[in-house]
Amino acid sequence: LEFSKFQPSSKLKVLLLRKFFRMSLSFSDLVFTQTELMASYIKKHNKKQVSVYSKAVDKSKFILNGNLAKANNELNFLYISTLSPHKNHIILIKLFEVLSEIYTNNPEKFNAKKPILNLSISVDEAKSIYANIEHLVENGFINCLGWVDNNKINYLYEFCDICLMPSFLECLSSSHLEAFAYSKPQIVADVPYAQDLCKKAALYANPDDVDDWVKCVFKLIDNPDLCTELVQRGNEIFDQFPVSWDEIAQSIFDEFLIYLKR
Repeated sequence: LEFSKFQPSSKLKVLLLRKFFRMSLSFSDLVFTQTELMASYIKKHNKKQVSVYSKAVDKSKFILNGNLAKANNELNFLYISTLSPHKNHIILIKLFEVLSEIYTNNPEKFNAKKPILNLSISVDEAKSIYANIEHLVENGFINCLGWVDNNKINYLYEFCDICLMPSFLECLSSSHLEAFAYSKPQIVADVPYAQDLCKKAALYANPDDVDDWVKCVFKLIDNPDLCTELVQRGNEIFDQFPVSWDEIAQSIFDEFLIYLKR
């Protein structure tokens, strides 16, 4: 329950849900999960057969816009997520409070490129978790975009230079996969779900430590080869995902048939 305080539901509800989940496992003969990490958790409490079937990724939807013009004097960061405590937006706002000060005093540390954080929440939502955000917005260090339609997400990913993912709690997050698809380096929260998916294709930062995020940002700024390596590793992970839910459904169906023949 390390991150239970960030659950949208109460701690009691989380405990009850977990209890009922474990009870349901005791009556199950087959268990399917989307990640190896979840499978490992289940195997600790239950010795039943656990099979992992990842989510399908429609790779045709990641359309690149070759005519997109990017500003040469900006370094754009992106975090697409709705506002919820476990999504941990506040660490990024605090991060850019630090980065804005560094940039103002010494732009050359950023190769004269202004660091800009693009968030898919509104200004009012951002102010609800960090009252001092206004000066960052007014000075152009944070863009609060509000809700982003799916047909505009590809432009944001192509426009950005680095993707950020500070969330405490996820299972198999589309944000990581989208960053892989658009060949963007990532800095992510150093928590099990992210390590399970991203492996060596991301830099990891303590989700509660602003200084750790600052260090990761400058690792990428100062080392373009590292960015390239992370992107290549991410592409390799992305290519391993099935492209069709039909393919996954058939695999699960085949496993049911094998089990029924025992």
